[in-house]
Amino acid sequence: LNFGDGTTANPPPRLMVEAPDWLVARASEEAPRSCLIWGDALEDTAVVRPRKARGQWVSLSALNNLRRLEPAKASKLWYDRYALDLRRLNAESGPAGVLL
Repeated sequence: LNFGDGTTANPPPRLMVEAPDWLVARASEEAPRSCLIWGDALEDTAVVRPRKARGQWVSLSALNNLRRLEPAKASKLWYDRYALDLRRLNAESGPAGVLL
């Protein structure tokens, strides 16, 4: 953090968050995915997660609904470890993600 006088301070590690790279997948019978909001993602449901959040998927429609109705809770899904910029997620998920 820049104080304006040329000095800087580093926030404590517990306050540092990162912007995630998103992974997008589709739940299927061969590759079932759990959803942090709904429990299990239905077959043929698009699911997303930050690349480093191993196995912690959320359905794209549930995340989009959370983003619209309770945006402050979206980052809580991964225990505030990631600074969620959902515009970047929408861009990376392609046209299908924007339509949700």
